[in-house]
Amino acid sequence: MSTYETDVIAWANEQAAHIRAGRFDQLDLQHIADDIEDVVQL
Repeated sequence: MSTYETDVIAWANEQAAHIRAGRFDQLDLQHIADDIEDVVQL
């Protein structure tokens, strides 16, 4: 089970840290894309 499924706030903070550190290869791109699509549909 991923952090996304257990604690979405912690997951978001992890993703932000990866972006800020330039660790793009560690991003959870599928969930990021899903969340962006969810926001657009609101």
